Formats: sequence, C-alpha cells, structure tokens
Amino acid sequence: EEAQNEYNEGYSKYINSKNELDGKKDDLKKAEEEYNLGRIKYNNGLDEYNNGLKEYNKNLEDYENSKKETEEKIKDARSELKNIKEASFFITDRNDNYEYCTYMSLCNSFGNLASTFPVIFLMVAIFVSLLAMARMSIENRSEIGLLKALGFTNKEIRIKYVLYALLATLLGGIVGAFIGNKYLSYLCFLIFNDLYQIPVFEAANNIISMILGNVFAVVAIVGATLIVLKDTLKRDATELLRPIAPAPGKKILLEKIKPLWNRLSFSNKIMARNIFRYKRRVIMSLMGFIGCTSLIIAGYAIKDSMLNIIDKQFIEISDYDQIANLDGNLSKEEIDELLNYNKISKKAYAKISIVEAKDNRATFIVPNDTEEFKKIFNLKDYKTGEILELKDNEVIVTKKLAENLNKKVGDEIEFIDSNILRKFKISALAENYVDNFIYLNKETYSNSVDKYSINCAFIKFDSLEGNENFITNLTENEHLLNTISVQDSISSFKSMLKTFNEINRLLVIFSALLSFVVMYSLSYITISERQREIATLKVLGYYNKNVDKYILKEQLNITFIGILSGILLGSLYSNILIKNINFGQLYLVKQIETMSYFKAGGYIFLFALIISVGVHFALKKVNLIESLKRVD
Repeated sequence: EEAQNEYNEGYSKYINSKNELDGKKDDLKKAEEEYNLGRIKYNNGLDEYNNGLKEYNKNLEDYENSKKETEEKIKDARSELKNIKEASFFITDRNDNYEYCTYMSLCNSFGNLASTFPVIFLMVAIFVSLLAMARMSIENRSEIGLLKALGFTNKEIRIKYVLYALLATLLGGIVGAFIGNKYLSYLCFLIFNDLYQIPVFEAANNIISMILGNVFAVVAIVGATLIVLKDTLKRDATELLRPIAPAPGKKILLEKIKPLWNRLSFSNKIMARNIFRYKRRVIMSLMGFIGCTSLIIAGYAIKDSMLNIIDKQFIEISDYDQIANLDGNLSKEEIDELLNYNKISKKAYAKISIVEAKDNRATFIVPNDTEEFKKIFNLKDYKTGEILELKDNEVIVTKKLAENLNKKVGDEIEFIDSNILRKFKISALAENYVDNFIYLNKETYSNSVDKYSINCAFIKFDSLEGNENFITNLTENEHLLNTISVQDSISSFKSMLKTFNEINRLLVIFSALLSFVVMYSLSYITISERQREIATLKVLGYYNKNVDKYILKEQLNITFIGILSGILLGSLYSNILIKNINFGQLYLVKQIETMSYFKAGGYIFLFALIISVGVHFALKKVNLIESLKRVD
C-alpha cells in the first residue's frame, strides 16, 4: 500500500512534468518561429546597413571635397553679416494711419469752427434779446407808469422784469443746449456718416460749455434789461402814462454840404434827417445787419476757400495721375524700360522719404532730373507766383509747413530722416495746398546726405481710360512696392470737403434765420416808436404808398449800409476763422467768390423785402384816433 501510494504520487508527478514538457515544447516552437522572423529582419537590416555604409562612404568623400569650399562661403557670409548696417525701427501708432489722421483732422477742424464761429452768433443772439427787451419796455411803458402811480418802487418794478428776463433766458438756454447737443449734433453725425461709417452716435454732454454759455447769456441779457429799464424808471408816472414824444428834428451834418444837400429831393432830405433823428434805432439796426451779414459772409468764406484748392493742387501745382513707389534697386534705364507705355505723356523720377519736423510730417523729395521734374511739379513762390529753382545746400519748403514751424526764408529747418537729423537753409516758400513737402536738389543730396537712388516715379497719362492692364502688369514687378492713384486721393479729399461744407451750410442757414429775427424785431420797434408820427402823416393826407415809401426807404437804406459794413467786417472775421480751421492735410487760404458777396447781401435784402411786406400791412392797421388822442 505504501508502495502503491508512492507509485501514485510518482505517477502524478510524471503526468505534471509531461504536461509541463509539452508546454515547453510549444514555447520552443514559437520561439524558433520568432527567431526565424528576427533572423530575416536582421539579414534585411544588415543588407540595408551595408548599402547605407556604402552610400555614406561615397558621400563622405563628397563632403570632404566640398567642406573646404563651404567653410570659405560661411566665412564670407559672416563677414557680410558684420558689414550689414544696424536696423532702423519705426514705431507707429494710430496717428500714422492715413484714414484715422484724416478723420481726427476733420474733427479738430470742426472743433476749431465750433469754438470760433459761435462768438459772433452768440453776440447777435444776445443783441436780438436786447431788442426784445427794448420792445417790451416800449410796450409796457404805460404799465410801468401805472405801477409807479400805485406806489410800487423802482426796485420792485425792476425785479419783475429782471425775473422775466432771467427765467426766459434760462429756459431758452437750457432747452437750446439740450436740442443743440442732442439733435443738432445728431444732424451733424448723419452728415459725417456719409464719409465715415461711425457705428454708434453718442452725444458728449459738455456741461461746462452749457453752463458758461448760459451764464454769459444771463449776464448779457439781464444786464441789457437793466440798461433798458434805467432810462424808463428814472421818469415819473405822469410822463410814462403819456405816449413817447417824437424825437426833435435837428440840422444834420449833411445839410452843411450845400452842393450835395441842395441836389437831394424833399423825400430824401426827410429820410436823411430821420436817420440821424433816431440814432439809437439806426445804430441797433446797423449792428444787427452787420452781425448777421458777417456770419453769412464767414460761412461763404469757408466754403469758397475749400472750393478750388484740390483743383489748384492737382492741376496748377502738380500734374500727374499715378505714383509708382519702387524699392530703389533699379537704375533710370531699367525704370524707363519698366514704364515703357505709349499712353504716358510725361514722367519724373525722384527719391522720396517721409520725414518728421517736430510734430509735422512731410514728404522729402529729391528730383532725379530737374527739367523733367518741372514738367510735373510747378514750384512757385506763394506770394509772387515766381517759378522757384532748387539751389545747392538749400531746400524749398511748402508754406503751411513753414507756418507750422514758424520759419521764414533764410531760416534753418531741421527734420528727422531715417533717424538722422538733417539741417538745411530755407531758400523759398512754395505755394501748396495738400500735404507738406521739402524739396532738395540731387547734387546736394549726393554730396552731403546719402547715396542717391530712385524710389518713386510720377506718371502722367494722355487719358485716364484704358490704363488698367498697364497698372496691373506694373504691380507684378518685384521691384514695385505699390502704386497710388491721384484720382482716388482727389475723391477722398473732395468727400471730406463736401462733408465740411454740409456742416457749414447749416451754420449759414441758422445765420440767415437769425438775421430774419433781427430785422423783424427792428421793424416792430420802428413801428411802435413812430406810431404817432405815422398817424400824423396819414391825417395830413399821406396815402398808404406814401407812408410805405417814407418808412421803408429809411429801412432799406439802413439795410444797404449794414450789408456793406457787414461784408467788410465778415471778410476780416473770416481771416481769423479760416486760420483756426486747420486741416491736417489741407492748407486753406481765404478767398471769397464775388458771387458769394452778392448771395450774402441778397439774403439780407430778400429778408428785408419780406419784412417790408409785413411792415406795409402793419402800417395800414395804425389806428389814427388811438395814436393821436391826448392822454395827459
């Protein structure tokens, strides 16, 4: 049994070992298969290595042969690298963007206009208020007399009218500030938006300007009220309850000039005497007409000054259609070959660069051939119109740049060109209306500045039509940086000027409306003051047409004198106004077309005629009995 048990245990071990052996045989078979596959890969790799070794040995020989030559090239390249000039870095901000700069320039010009134009506008508006208070004092003369008769003191009566003027001024000022700030500025925004797509309209609430405007108006109008009341309140009640006595007639200076006085008709003599008889009314009328005419003339001066500057610049001063900016690596002969086109009538080559003169950017132009350059650019003195010549070691500067730098002929101008400060004496100031330019001759540039190379070509075509293929082929040349169409620049400038003129037109319209109000107030005062005189004339047998002629002839003559004086003052005022309107790219010189004078005077005269129609009906309604009856 023991042996049987031992046998069974041994047999179990045998079976386990046999199973293990069978498993190892399977592992061995798999390992042999893997070994065979690895052997195949090894043989393939060995063949690849041997082939690679052969190729390496072959290329090693080529490497050794070219190594010396390559090292020489590297050495030469390192020498060239050492000789390369230090790079110049130009840091630009949004002010260097042309569209942004143009937009901000237009905004600043509107700002200058807004700070200058309203001065006379506000003065005339205050003058209208003064007329209104003067008219009120005439209308309320009997009421003031009655108040004094009832025991009211001058102080109490004065407070009543001062409060009236104060409340009316504040109410009008606040409402006007709100309407002007929100709606008038929105109208300007709509006009502006034709040129620039501004996404959102936001009216800036300039509280300080509103407060200052209202304070100025309150002081002026309340002060005017006190002045008007001063003369009325110093009279006693009995005098105030009676109608205003007509001003006494006196001899005038004109009567002493016998040859002239004797030639005047009877009606003209009466008119002359009446004009000097009512001095205050005449002065007020003249002030109104002068102020309103000045405003309209100033508006037309801005419009006319902008009207022709683009045509003057691109026809009279410079005459080219296309600018080709090059990299500076082509000779004149190569550029001639590049621009070989039968529709090109004339061309001029130059070296140009953008330079900085303090806070002013300018284009520095050095012509390659002065005679060819003269065919494109008409450099002439801004005063005399004399053709200018480029002198050695001196530059010609455009008028606006010289004004901005406060320089004159003979002074030295400094500007930064490629991070290098240049200094030259100014030989002349050239007439120019668009952009700033500095001109120097080629000899001076080559001798004292740098090596000369052509990087710009100014091209003039026989016709602007059919040049698209030439320009397209031109832009494909690797030496061409870009091309600029002058017509595109002209369109941009004209759009900008059109926008400005639309705003200016609003100012002219408001000026004309203000003049209408002034004339209406003056006419109303005339009728109120002279009601007894008009009634007396009618009683004496004057027909309505005679009365019209008697009154309106004075008004029209005063209007005519006021228009002439306003044209003169407006012309002088426009000098200041245009000087303050400073476009970044444009130089404005005051000029007023002859027709603009006639238009401004015509508006005032037309309004005077319209008012005359109203005066005619008012004169017909004068009540003879009420006007002539005695109340004392």
